[in-house]
Amino acid sequence: MLHGIGFSLRDRLHPAMHAAFAFTFAAALLVGFSGPLMAQEKLTPAQETTMAQCLAGCKKGDANCQNSCTTKTATPAYFSAAGSCVRACADALAGPGQPEQSRVGDLVQCVRACN
Repeated sequence: MLHGIGFSLRDRLHPAMHAAFAFTFAAALLVGFSGPLMAQEKLTPAQETTMAQCLAGCKKGDANCQNSCTTKTATPAYFSAAGSCVRACADALAGPGQPEQSRVGDLVQCVRACN
């Protein structure tokens, strides 16, 4: 008799589990597809150059300077999506004794790659 009750309960829970799975899957799809649409826009070549010129004046590891350059040039959405990439580029190209202007071209390429 107990087996019959458990079977009946399982039959009733089966559609509920399907509904919960479908809801979770739909929510995950919505988040997955809407994220990239809102995440970041592309920078114009002028914005890339402006950001690179600003980043060339930042010292290695100076996240405040790098973040300031990024937020002055781009939107908050771009900063949240690509800010860590821009900081990594700026740190990688911040060599000791290297003139700022010689790095601008490399930084433009780096910023473009983060874009």
